[in-house]
Amino acid sequence: MRRVFIAKPGSDEQRPLSILGGRIVHGMLVLSTAVGLLALDPARVIALRWIRDAVFKAPLAVGEGIRVHSELLQARPLDEGSGLVSFGWRIVGDDGKLRARAVAEVVWSRTAVAEDATAPVIAAADGLAVLV
Repeated sequence: MRRVFIAKPGSDEQRPLSILGGRIVHGMLVLSTAVGLLALDPARVIALRWIRDAVFKAPLAVGEGIRVHSELLQARPLDEGSGLVSFGWRIVGDDGKLRARAVAEVVWSRTAVAEDATAPVIAAADGLAVLV
């Protein structure tokens, strides 16, 4: 089904609806908000080195929330003081449907002492972001 509209120039109605069914959040905003939801421990994480293989699987409607699930994929030493950790990120909407996925590489300190040595370098935050 297609929607057809007629509006005066400059009016709010002049903006066409997305072919995806309404107004959606830009994919890069979804990805950057997901990074903001992650618990990046500054005592352990030196730098977010690389985000790769980002794939946007489904649109996210304006006003819908997201959650990030992070999984440790690989860890290897770079030198005596630092290492490289790869994480798989799954970004899901309020309904649990996958919206995007990506792989991130983080340079972490091998010498930093954490309060809980078993805590992950990056853990998904319990919070929920609502994108408007």
